[in-house]
Amino acid sequence: MGRCVTRSDSTPDRRSRPPLIFYAVTLFMAPLLFLGGLELILRVVGFGGSYPLFRDFEGLPGFRVASDQVMNRYVYGGDEPLAYIDPFLFSSEKSPETTRIVVQGGSSAAGFPYGRWAGLAGMLDARLEARAPAQRVEVIGTAMAAVNSYTLLDLADEIIEVEPDAVLLYAGHNEYLGVMGVGSAFGAIQPGWIARTRLALGRFRVYQLIDRLLAGLRAGSAEAPHDERITVFQQAASGSRISIDSLAYEHGLTQFRDNLGALLERYQRAGIPVLIGTLVSNEADLPPFDGGPGPGIDLEKWADLEALRQRDRARGAAAEERAQIEAMLELDEQAADAWFALGDWEERAGHWAAAREAYREARDLDRLRFRAPSAFNQTMRDLAERYGARLVDVREEFAAESEQGLIGDALLLEHVHPTARGYWILAEAFLEGLEDEQIISRPVTGLRGPQRWEEQVPLTELDHLIVMHRIREMRASYPFVEERVSITPLTPETEVEEWALRRHRGEVSWVEAMEALLQIYLAEGRLGDAARVARLTAHEYPLDVGPNLVAGQLLLRLREWDWARLYLNRAIRASPEDLRPLVELDRLEAALGGSAATARLRTAEQPKHLKSP
Repeated sequence: MGRCVTRSDSTPDRRSRPPLIFYAVTLFMAPLLFLGGLELILRVVGFGGSYPLFRDFEGLPGFRVASDQVMNRYVYGGDEPLAYIDPFLFSSEKSPETTRIVVQGGSSAAGFPYGRWAGLAGMLDARLEARAPAQRVEVIGTAMAAVNSYTLLDLADEIIEVEPDAVLLYAGHNEYLGVMGVGSAFGAIQPGWIARTRLALGRFRVYQLIDRLLAGLRAGSAEAPHDERITVFQQAASGSRISIDSLAYEHGLTQFRDNLGALLERYQRAGIPVLIGTLVSNEADLPPFDGGPGPGIDLEKWADLEALRQRDRARGAAAEERAQIEAMLELDEQAADAWFALGDWEERAGHWAAAREAYREARDLDRLRFRAPSAFNQTMRDLAERYGARLVDVREEFAAESEQGLIGDALLLEHVHPTARGYWILAEAFLEGLEDEQIISRPVTGLRGPQRWEEQVPLTELDHLIVMHRIREMRASYPFVEERVSITPLTPETEVEEWALRRHRGEVSWVEAMEALLQIYLAEGRLGDAARVARLTAHEYPLDVGPNLVAGQLLLRLREWDWARLYLNRAIRASPEDLRPLVELDRLEAALGGSAATARLRTAEQPKHLKSP
């Protein structure tokens, strides 16, 4: 008979205690459950957002548009984001007959400071309409100010989902001082995987809450008052200086190469052709933003040499001036100001190749990196070859259109943003690439050639005047001057100048200004200019019969038959019960020897063009 052992009440029962793994799992799951619950609550109450690249266009079923809230993914600006994408409508369901092109890039691709019609998407839109109005092409712009390669890569999957036949890339100037740039107030030197993880976490409302709380703390601790006139790019730049031999410079170059390579690889896997453009900037007419002597240089000796150089230049003593420049370079071979002075000297001497080389060196050594260095263009050449992308040598196109190949104020408004003529050259370079890749067919006939670019560019006199005001203000602020300076307002001398100034000040809407401009041109008998205004207004309001009808009528008077038919058909689709477009279409067919029945048949068969519903 075995012995009975009685357990004392004070002895703990080991079987009643949870195993250690229970505590470990609880410790691990508790914060996840808390964060999950908080995430759910934030979504229910409507905090934050997913900020998708594309959204359905309200009031127009079957069409989509790039969202104006995308920048909130990267820098939160609330209902008024710090930058936005200009709207380009496209069909929700892509038809087999449609060629779809998507543009990616920063403000130079977006058309700043003119607006969307000067950008790569807007210019291509106008070119394609001019040469083949009935061709089914959708050009979708996704470019916006201050973004760099992280943003391009972040948007790639959503772009792939809309099934583009080609993606056009023109970006790189924002890599250092744009959003998430290594020298940016909205970025830092960090491994690429950390930056990409942050972008992925940014989809969660909890992360957005923490990010906005931290942003609020930073804003509250800032000493300088917020200036509403400062652009997002100026805020991002934050006065950061990056020398060419610094860790930050190398990190920016690595960041650009890695992100661009990953982007091209992603599009390659999806079977989407990519055209990537080399970068252009003002080299010959814009001195370095920060090109003085570096640390450890004898500043007094530098100042003496600079004073002597300026004296010798003023009195035309070329040999003595050259000697002072060489002495400055011996003192600091990385001083961008000395290289720019050398470029100026070589240009005046007629040594064009040497001048171009010195100006490029000055641009590359500029420590305030608002302009991409030459190494970026070489990176694009290497990656395009590796991933089978089409290289569009935009810089060479600009050099070919510049006197002696010296790229400056003739084609650039300031540092990186082209003039109207420059934007035209940019679009033409990509258009030629699209034709060479057989993505767009070459026209048998059409409006081609640089001699008519002024007539075809989708910009009005009003646009040019508004940009003049904007550039004057830009050059009176950072980074062109250390402190903002006041400028004397221009006094308008014509009715158009008055409307441009009012529009620049925000006193009238774009529609009001365009309507006034249309009436001025009609009163003066300038039908071609009036038709251009009407066409732009029709593109802005594709659902309204009025703008499309007016555009069609004016183009009919100009005997632009294909264009007239395009806008009259748009007017019919906008309002089928309105007989006025049909009457005008009958007039068009009668002028061409057709009949009313033929006109209505062509109306039924006319394909949609670009973003027109």
